[in-house]
Amino acid sequence: MKTRTSKPVVIQVPKELVKQAEGLFAWVTDKQGNVIEKTPLKGAQVQLKTEGQVFHGQGSLYIAPEFPESARRKKVTEKMLQKAGAYQPALKLLEGYILDLKRIPDLSRFLFRLCNITGTVTKAFTIDGITRVLPVCNVRVHICEVDPIWFILPRIPDIEIIDIRDRLRDVIIHERIPVPFPWPWPDPPGPDPIGPVVRFARQMNARSLKTEQQELRALSLPVLDDQVISGISSSSLEVVRQTLHTHFFELRPYLCLFPRRWPFLYRCDEIAVVTPDCNGRFEHLFFYREGGDHPDIYVWVEANIGGSWETVYKPSKACATRWNYACGTDINVRITDQRVSPCECSPMPGQAVWMKRVNDGVSIRNIRQNSAGSGHLSNAIGLTTYGSTGLFISPFGASFPLVVQFGSGLPGGGATHYRWSYRQIRDAFLNNVSDAFKPLTSGVSKGYTYERINSEGDTVFYTGSFELGPFPSPNGPVYRIPHSEASDDVPAEPTAEWNQDTYSIGVSSTGLNDVLYEFLFELLDSNGNVVPLDKDIFLVNKKDSELSNPPDAPTITAFGRPENYLLLNGSNKAIGFRFVMRIDNNACFADIHNALVDGAETQTLCGFGQYLNKATSQVTLRFLAGHPHDFAHYSFSVVKGNGNAAGPTNTSGYATQANDGYSVSGDEFSKGVPVADMLGACDKAAFAENLYLWATHTNGNTRLQGYDAGDTAAFAIEPKLPTLEQ
Repeated sequence: MKTRTSKPVVIQVPKELVKQAEGLFAWVTDKQGNVIEKTPLKGAQVQLKTEGQVFHGQGSLYIAPEFPESARRKKVTEKMLQKAGAYQPALKLLEGYILDLKRIPDLSRFLFRLCNITGTVTKAFTIDGITRVLPVCNVRVHICEVDPIWFILPRIPDIEIIDIRDRLRDVIIHERIPVPFPWPWPDPPGPDPIGPVVRFARQMNARSLKTEQQELRALSLPVLDDQVISGISSSSLEVVRQTLHTHFFELRPYLCLFPRRWPFLYRCDEIAVVTPDCNGRFEHLFFYREGGDHPDIYVWVEANIGGSWETVYKPSKACATRWNYACGTDINVRITDQRVSPCECSPMPGQAVWMKRVNDGVSIRNIRQNSAGSGHLSNAIGLTTYGSTGLFISPFGASFPLVVQFGSGLPGGGATHYRWSYRQIRDAFLNNVSDAFKPLTSGVSKGYTYERINSEGDTVFYTGSFELGPFPSPNGPVYRIPHSEASDDVPAEPTAEWNQDTYSIGVSSTGLNDVLYEFLFELLDSNGNVVPLDKDIFLVNKKDSELSNPPDAPTITAFGRPENYLLLNGSNKAIGFRFVMRIDNNACFADIHNALVDGAETQTLCGFGQYLNKATSQVTLRFLAGHPHDFAHYSFSVVKGNGNAAGPTNTSGYATQANDGYSVSGDEFSKGVPVADMLGACDKAAFAENLYLWATHTNGNTRLQGYDAGDTAAFAIEPKLPTLEQ
């Protein structure tokens, strides 16, 4: 029988703190930093399951609210509690293992924000004698959060502080060369916040000491002021520690020169291991405390080579960490390891069609399928989001492919071919119209990669293409469903592999009207007859709003969703997948009208206007900015002389939106600005007006800048001279 050596701890909450403790929990961690208990603080006495002996130099206690749902899917650790700002009371256990909780600090800042960490993994391959950058997906991307020096500074041993001080003093004051970097180092090493140091380090092994010293002096390293140099050279270790803490970002390029010291300067905790998709893209949602340390992100990559996972990309943490990572921006990893092959995604199992994207950037699920408004638009049906705004204000234009992925069970079940059709369902002003479906008939081929051994015994990659259609059938043009294994369709090349994504049709929207279209995808037999299949055969991505879904479910069935995409027959079988898209290829328009000074138009030829009284006169600024269907964002600015402010004249917003004191009639914006505000200390001045409109259109991959518009103008104002009669 186990001998009881202690008893559970009881937290005693003072009467005046009981209400404040509502919603808080006691979190107990072991010496490894794992959470071993979480108990709500309810009432004046809270008994823990954890025995008192655990706290004798082995465990810790924290007081904190519950973590958000997105964070609870992760394993909460002691480090997460510390970073979240949890309160750690002093563990002075009274007789009977009672902890008297003297105070509870304000934990209202225990708020979290989500950071979407995204990126791509690519490699340059020589294919058909041409170097091409292709996605890599058969790898594991390790995402780490780096704690800068101030998080671990108190725990760095004195002897290491002395060594860091002496090394920095050698470089900063005496310009002595540090020990060369260990090479090889993957190219590129990631972000280049200190590019001159990296470029210099690449050359160090091949240069003489004299040349190295000359180049070190020529490096564009940050110039440190005397206070920093004095602090980092101090004989006081506390002064050195404080200088490292206060001037970390200034000293970072110098610290990058000492790889052997990096373990003492940076702590890196792995937060996720992700696998890129067929386009080499990866992402991970990470939460951090609002108002706390912004995430600093570092990634490294390993690939399965010969049956074992080996590191193929691991730059230095000191030089390749994304400090204060801008959430949502791509971390682009370029692998150079010769053992890494192009992307060869495994097929989805069974009979399935994943309706994926428009081009490479817009998920089908990110196209608004109802008539709800968004931003400045009262009806955003058929639109997708514009940039990082989250507003559904972007129509589709130019040319784009519709991308799907077929499961390994297709062709099968009688379905061997497919067809895309389209019809107009509303006009340019979203009035309902009647139209019949018409087939899309652009030529489609699916590319594949295959291997050959050249005369020198090296493996060389080549490409080929397999025609999908269109082919004639008794019921119109049809397209072949490719097998999941490329070699089944291209038996002459047994090593053939292709990306499992299929660019199933190309759409040239410039040949369509600027209206709302419905697109229909159907599975067919070889004669072009529709093959009814189980309704769960179609899959679509999750929406951002559905992030609470299980993380192991990357796709969901289309049937039963609010945007019920499926076309069903009388037997409740799927006979098609449909969705709407707004097509628009209209350009924006922009025109700066002549300014009015005291109601009189400035001269078009010379551009001068005359005011009567500086204190009471007014300049009316006018410009035309818009788009036929309001798919635009404008910016208007006025500068005085050589780039000086010209009073409250600048404005910006979406088409039809008047801001900053401007009014709008139709698409013409205007505002009266006091002459005194525009002139400031001047009695006369020249002004430059700049107007630019950004079209919100997309081809599913990039914004269509060709639909932008802009205008520039200039005018000058001066006092009106008195006439002879005056």
